[in-house]
Formats: sequence, C-alpha cells, structure tokens
Amino acid sequence: MTGTKPAALLFATLDTKAAEAGFLAQRIESHGLRCKVVDIALHGGGTELSGREKLAAMQQASARTLSEVECSAVRDAPAVAVG
Repeated sequence: MTGTKPAALLFATLDTKAAEAGFLAQRIESHGLRCKVVDIALHGGGTELSGREKLAAMQQASARTLSEVECSAVRDAPAVAVG
C-alpha cells in the first residue's frame, strides 16, 4: 500500500484509561502515524467479578480484541498497551 502512513495499535482499557489512551493516540499521530485504539476492557460495569465471571469476561474481551485487530487495516502495526 504505497503512500499509506505507518500505523500503530493502541490497546487500552477504555472504561478506566480513556483519557490516557486519547492522549497517547494524539501523541502517536503527532509523529505521523495512524493510530487505531482497541478497547480491551472487561466491561464489568464497576462491579467486582468472581473468578469465573472474570475468566469469562477475559475470554470475551480477547475474542472481541482479536476480531477487531483481524478486521483492522493496521493489523501488522506495532502495538502499545495501556492497562
């Protein structure tokens, strides 16, 4: 894809780190890269999850993340993770 800007994937838990992810995405883009933010949050709604619930939520988040990255135009990009 000639002429396409390099890209980065930014993995973040947007339910708790949206501001930080937004800041990092802007900084990445200011260096001339495209930035795709991928939400890896468990979406527990602020509730404490049991071990079984947390494992199920992690499986769902993993599947959602994999699907989003596979469908992304930047799947071969370097990645940054924000917890």
